[in-house]
Amino acid sequence: MAIHQTKKQSDLEKRLQLLRRQVYGQESVASSKYYVAREDKKNSLTSSFQLPATDISYLHQDLLKILIFSLFAIGAQVILFFLSKNHILNLNLF
Repeated sequence: MAIHQTKKQSDLEKRLQLLRRQVYGQESVASSKYYVAREDKKNSLTSSFQLPATDISYLHQDLLKILIFSLFAIGAQVILFFLSKNHILNLNLF
């Protein structure tokens, strides 16, 4: 039975892993997990094909956050516009 270490990766190791994924593609990561599963001989092939969270999922999360914050900002600007247009809010900036 193989011993698995659960140490935290440094920033440099994370960057190198990301660069390897960009250069060689995701197939190399999945194939290396497949070989690790074969060496363990525990018939855990279903867990070996689960890919880690990719950059695409992070991209979707980031875009969703950007969309929410931009809608909030635009909504605040529209509310301020109508309040100042109807003379409910007077901003004497100059």
